[in-house]
Parts: sequence; structure tokens; C-alpha cells
Amino acid sequence: MKRLLFLIVVFLLSCSSTPERDKNVFENVSAKQAQTIMEDSSVVVLDVRTANEYNDGHIKDALNIDIKSENFMDEMQKLDKDTTYVMHCRSGGRSAMALEKVKDFGFKKIYHMDGGMLEWAENNLPIEK
Repeated sequence: MKRLLFLIVVFLLSCSSTPERDKNVFENVSAKQAQTIMEDSSVVVLDVRTANEYNDGHIKDALNIDIKSENFMDEMQKLDKDTTYVMHCRSGGRSAMALEKVKDFGFKKIYHMDGGMLEWAENNLPIEK
């Protein structure tokens, strides 16, 4: 009986810790840290601002998926979950909300540029129009 109880407890503990979720990385970074991360050409910059904001100036090669659009969740589901992303918005608020929305989608690594494009610009980092 004790052995059976032990096996049940071990089984329940192993089920409560999902290895896939434990491997996921969601980390806040500064604009300078984000720039360093982006030196890896496999990293995708994910801009969750509106199209107008994006067109006013964006990080080179950034993918624009507006968090306010009705198809935001569908577009995020289409992304490669094994790719590393740097997510940002204007100041960090919308991208923090976007990150919360997609945390359970199975993404392996998303860095959140906490200060957004405002911090990027303050550091005189390159902006494309």
C-alpha cells in the first residue's frame, strides 16, 4: 500500500511539472541587451504596435503583428515556436500584455524589450522608416 501511494505521489508530481513549459524563456531585457541578442541572425524582432506606428519607424526587419488587431492570436499561432523572438511595442505595456497572451502557445524563447521603442530611440539605436 505504501509503495502504491508513493508511486501515485511521484506520478502526480511529474504531471504537475511540464518539461516543455519549464524550458521556455520569457525574459525582460533593455534595448541595449536586445540589440546584442539581435546580433544572432536567427532572432526575429516582433513589433506588436499598430501599422502606423511601425511605418513611422521600426527596427530593421521587424515583423509587425498588431496586438490590437482581431487576428493577433491567429498570427502568433502561425509563428515558429522554436525561433527566438525579441518582442516590443512603444514603451513596453502592450508587448507585456502580448507576452502574457502567448506564454502558453509553446514558444521556446521570447525576450521582452521592456522599454520599447522609446528606450531604443533614447539609446540612439538604428531605426528604419
